[in-house]
Amino acid sequence: MMMFDTTRKPYASIRLAWLIGLLIAVSSYTGVAFSEVPRLILNINTAIVPESSYPQYLGALGGKMLFGATDATGPALWATDGSTSGTILLRRLRVLAQIKFPGPTNYAVQSGRGYFIGDDGTTGPQLWSTDGTASGTAMVVNLGPSGTTASPVLYGLFGSLIIFSKVDASGVSQLYATDGTGAGTHALTSLTGQYSYVATEFLVVGSKFYFATGGVSIGAASGQIWVSDGTSAGTRPVTNPWGGNNSVGTSALYHPHSFALAGSSFLYLSSGLLWSVDTVTDTISAVTAIGGNAGFGPPNVNEAAGLISMDGYVLCLGSSGINQNQELWRSDGTSAGTYLIAVTNPGPLSFNAQQYPLFQKVGDRVIFIGSDAQYGSQLWSSDGTGANTVRLTSATQPANSPFQIVSHHATIAGIAYLSISDGAQMTTRSVWRTDGTAVGTMRAGGLPSVDQSEAGITQLTGDSGTVYVLIASSSGAKSLFRYAPPANATTSLHDALSISIIDGFLYAAGSLYFSNDDATKGNEPWVSDGTSAGTRLVADIYPQTTDSGSNPDEFVDFNGVLAFVASDGVHGRELWRSDGTSAGTTLLADINSGAVSSDPSHLFVANGTLYFFAKDASGTQKFMRLSGSPSSAQVLATLAPPVLPVFSQLQVPACVKDTPAVLNGGIYFAASAGATGVELWSTDGTAGGTYQVSDINPGSGDSNPCQLTVFGNRLYFSAAGPAGTELWASDGTSGGTVQVIDIAPGTAGSYPYGLVVFNGALYFGANDGTGGQLWQSNGLPSGTHPLGQVAPNTYSSPFPLGIANGKLLASAVIAAGQPGSYEYQLWSSDGTAAGTASLSALLTGPAFFTNGTLAYFSGTGAVGPEPWVSDGTSSGTHLLKDINPTAQSTLLWFADFNGTTLFGVSDPATGGQLWRSDGTATGTTLVSPAPVVTPSIFAAASNRHRLTVGQTFFFVGNDPATGKELYGFSNDPTVPTVTVSGSRSGGGSLDVLDLLGLLVLGALQINARRRSSNLISGT
Repeated sequence: MMMFDTTRKPYASIRLAWLIGLLIAVSSYTGVAFSEVPRLILNINTAIVPESSYPQYLGALGGKMLFGATDATGPALWATDGSTSGTILLRRLRVLAQIKFPGPTNYAVQSGRGYFIGDDGTTGPQLWSTDGTASGTAMVVNLGPSGTTASPVLYGLFGSLIIFSKVDASGVSQLYATDGTGAGTHALTSLTGQYSYVATEFLVVGSKFYFATGGVSIGAASGQIWVSDGTSAGTRPVTNPWGGNNSVGTSALYHPHSFALAGSSFLYLSSGLLWSVDTVTDTISAVTAIGGNAGFGPPNVNEAAGLISMDGYVLCLGSSGINQNQELWRSDGTSAGTYLIAVTNPGPLSFNAQQYPLFQKVGDRVIFIGSDAQYGSQLWSSDGTGANTVRLTSATQPANSPFQIVSHHATIAGIAYLSISDGAQMTTRSVWRTDGTAVGTMRAGGLPSVDQSEAGITQLTGDSGTVYVLIASSSGAKSLFRYAPPANATTSLHDALSISIIDGFLYAAGSLYFSNDDATKGNEPWVSDGTSAGTRLVADIYPQTTDSGSNPDEFVDFNGVLAFVASDGVHGRELWRSDGTSAGTTLLADINSGAVSSDPSHLFVANGTLYFFAKDASGTQKFMRLSGSPSSAQVLATLAPPVLPVFSQLQVPACVKDTPAVLNGGIYFAASAGATGVELWSTDGTAGGTYQVSDINPGSGDSNPCQLTVFGNRLYFSAAGPAGTELWASDGTSGGTVQVIDIAPGTAGSYPYGLVVFNGALYFGANDGTGGQLWQSNGLPSGTHPLGQVAPNTYSSPFPLGIANGKLLASAVIAAGQPGSYEYQLWSSDGTAAGTASLSALLTGPAFFTNGTLAYFSGTGAVGPEPWVSDGTSSGTHLLKDINPTAQSTLLWFADFNGTTLFGVSDPATGGQLWRSDGTATGTTLVSPAPVVTPSIFAAASNRHRLTVGQTFFFVGNDPATGKELYGFSNDPTVPTVTVSGSRSGGGSLDVLDLLGLLVLGALQINARRRSSNLISGT
């Protein structure tokens, strides 16, 4: 299987600079005691893959399409008329075309110029404009650096002005107006407060416009609605007659959104209720039906559906009370004009219909999902009257209940295009069209049905005469069609496209522009004129090719050689071995013969045997062993490894270190056989001796045994049981697998983390419900207690890192600076409360390593992030060396190489570097330039990318030309190995995955505090 790395840029100049730097280091550096410099051991994957320019479309301007794309030199703004010769580079800058994917383009056209957000690499994201020529492309105004990573956002046009927002240097977004010149650009707001922001609402009404802001104001309204005439003096809050300190006033401005015009007023939603603003007096009123209480409805509006503006009134989906059925309501802002139109749902709608409602305007009607006694949930429409609220379909409910019967794709020229279930026993859906009437509701002629799992990514765009439809097949390929609404006929244009849902799919200037990831050209701009012959590549903007990386991973020492996982582009992702030489780097086992990957994972060596999980030819996960080389893998059981969520999806602390452990000759690990979930398993290396130790979380639920650590004659770990995730222990038998203590009473879970054995006791971090603290245990309930309050009155969450010079080192989350900000402080403990104290050093990244005597970490001080060292005392904790006095380097990792500490550096000027250190400033020296790889931030990704085996230090390098491949660094003379005191699962080197647990716990505590204070962030 060919592996693609879409993040690499094989610039020839970078490759040349790297090689020159390497030669200079070899010829001039004399302080290195090693016999060589880092080298590429073997380019395992030599398969050639195309480079991609990744087009980001803005929109049409003067008959041309504007877009951002990256060629071999870098990002730029481009324009095209759809031909190769007519595709020109306008300006070198990064174009920020979309504010979310999929989402609206950050683009507007005013007086023949296109306005967009660009970053030239010097000023940061700013507002730019172009007339479609290189000379006519320029920055509108430089508003200075932002206090966050947020980019400016275009809101729309107001007369001759363009309205946009930008975050200022203090981190607060402000609203601006511009006439397209720097002199004609001025701020409309001067918001203050860390959490203040300009919301996305924007409504033009005659000679003024309205917008909303949000922020934090505990005990008062947290939002605000503003009115503006386009000048700073004419921008002010609308009047809230209740003020912000009673329940009605707070509800009115909690989170104002979904502005919709209704006559001389506009209605909006806040707190699930209807409110109005009189556009004459600019005063807020509560909208209530007859008999309702001011500010408290009815109706209770479905905020996911929002409001739709009709002719003098709005329509919404709502109910007369909490937990009642949702119906169609209308309101003109008065009590008499706010009422239920018709009962179309005597029974409750499905969960999906309520959480992901269909509610769209089609011509002079709205369409929505309603339900009656005869047909159940169906597509309905209404013109705002009860007499003309009608059912449009009588389709059969889909076989798979999570899929609602109708889903909306697009509304084009007054026609809505939808997917509707093909029937009760069918798992397919078809594209339908409706103009909101029963006679105008029909299946789109000639378009194929699609599996319901693929229907959600159907894309449509076009105009009244031509609609382009992109439909995905179950194989992943996408087909492009041209649909003619007047004739209800379809023409096939292309049946083998590869278009991501985040790529552009834009109809403008009479043509369809989209991004297609072609196997030979990469992700490049394509165009279609509505014919098969005219559906083609516009230009190969980034034509260079490079060779694909093998992405080595899962490094382990297997009887004196390196065992790892890689893909050579021929055999798929399989097991490999290396003795540090090119000839000695070979395929170890092709478990799935041919190009299909077995994807080995969780490699672990015990008693000279390699254990791992891998997929067989059917794709079923198996637990396997390999006892030598060459030999074939033996299946021990049908088991799947624990799956870690990616960082952005973590809801609770995830197991970020799931290495197996050996106790009394038995190997213990976490796995799932399916029926009982992820539980604790054991093996003696035979199929008969591979068994589940205990079903800790009874039934199919996962207990997720994590951080398996041997202490005394038992195995200790965290696991989710009936009392939540707590500390457990096992002697290897079901009866001997018990919860040690319920630290967080009830089912809350204390989530023990960072288990480490130190001075005859087990230490770990845990949260008893009052905050995270450092805990100590002798293995018994009575001997398990908090060590003492580390870093009191802070976020805390101390995370044990390792042992140095007879001291336990831990990181604690400390409040810093402004409210809501925090930092990671290094602490030291001798195992007593009195002997636990801060070392007054701040950790700035996940790189951490201890050799038992000294701890190395990425710290910060007066010179910014640099390598630091600690012997466990305050006086012995200090900056190791300012390795880049002119800039801030990024410390990627530390590792042991037979007694010498190596570390990888990403330098902004010289690129990747390999350094060595003996713990002193003079002994901290550059080894050579090296294409060191940056560890992944995702919990689901392994970071075992470096390991010393014998006299070779193996690591993953990311060279621009070859991609991620296996590198080595050898030292022929024998160097004594430093003995590490204490123990922890996985050894003494702390990597990204160790600290990820700390980062997650800290973030969760901070988020919990924010939620408890009803903090609202607009970033």
